[in-house]
Amino acid sequence: MVAKMTLPLSFYHNIYYHEKKLTAGVADLIEAANYLKSPDELTLSDKSERFVRLHALNKNTRRHTFHVCLQFPPEESLSNALLVLISAEYMQLIGFSEQPYLVYRHMDAGHPHVHLVSTTIRRDGSKIETYNLAKERSEPALRMLEEKYDLIRAKDRKKTIRSGAPEKLKYGKMETRGSISHAVEYIVSNYNYTSLVELNAIFSLYNLRADTGKPGGRISNNKGITYQMVDENGKGRGTRLKASALPFKPTFEALSGRFIENEQKRKNTLSELITRIDEVLQGNPTGWIRLAGNLHQDQIELLPLMNKNNVFYDLIFIDQHTKTAVLGSNLGDNYKLTTIFNMLGLNGRVMPVHPFIDPRLVSVDASRALNNLRQPETRHIPHTNDRSKKKHRTHKNY
Repeated sequence: MVAKMTLPLSFYHNIYYHEKKLTAGVADLIEAANYLKSPDELTLSDKSERFVRLHALNKNTRRHTFHVCLQFPPEESLSNALLVLISAEYMQLIGFSEQPYLVYRHMDAGHPHVHLVSTTIRRDGSKIETYNLAKERSEPALRMLEEKYDLIRAKDRKKTIRSGAPEKLKYGKMETRGSISHAVEYIVSNYNYTSLVELNAIFSLYNLRADTGKPGGRISNNKGITYQMVDENGKGRGTRLKASALPFKPTFEALSGRFIENEQKRKNTLSELITRIDEVLQGNPTGWIRLAGNLHQDQIELLPLMNKNNVFYDLIFIDQHTKTAVLGSNLGDNYKLTTIFNMLGLNGRVMPVHPFIDPRLVSVDASRALNNLRQPETRHIPHTNDRSKKKHRTHKNY
């Protein structure tokens, strides 16, 4: 059992986050302590008004809101009634039993957890001191509750040692941190890639993405990188995990070293890959689906890449036999996107490679890309300087 405490600057942002989950059907309000109504009877206005009135009693305090997330191992099977009881005893042990608080149970992660939203302002306007609260009250409370309810103790819980290729990640169906950590470590350690574009293409097969942040942003300026699960449409789901927070420490600096190292290792591998691709091309496959299917039978995944304008600009070949990912343009002219498109008789003009490709926008799910190419005769890909045509609506794959 683990507790993560925060003092959010905005009460509204905090409660709206949980209410949004409630509306989406991935959370339940299982308790509303020290309210006059039951959880089912409370409106959003009822929930907020109680906090607002208390906060007005102490305008010298900037951070009124108290938020704690109680997390339990995936092996635990806990009913709502038991979680309400544990939450109540926990709040009593840390000195918040007289405060109004809401208990939200989220069901969109691979482990049981509840979010408790309360306030540090008492009815007389005084403030509950939270300095050193985690060490002096919360930790002893957690250990006491683990003992009382025979919960798996955090310090005794053995970390699962995972080996072998990871499963395709599914947000809400597996533990986020452990699943991302295992997938990143396996892929980074076992595949050959020489750029973040190639690495993200591999990640896309596992519903995962590495993100260096927006150019000029804090993460980008500090040469940071985060890892996040994505859904089948490439949309980020769940928490972004910093590289430094993962046991393997896959920082951007560490990846950059692997880019250089892998460049030296892959020469013989690429020659073999080219031979196998040529054998498939010599069969004169008709259409994109046939080409991708024939390559897949030889353990080669073919992913077309799009830039931020939804324009195809290159291909990536991922050889699952030798665990190598490489841009088609780096294999030679015969494997560039324009050459392959022409060979397959696909219509449409292809924009040249954009000088900067945001790593978040290059990993296109194979099924989505293939759907875009099912009827190539109706698809027109304009040049960016073709101003005579109306601009096409673009969708950013964040």
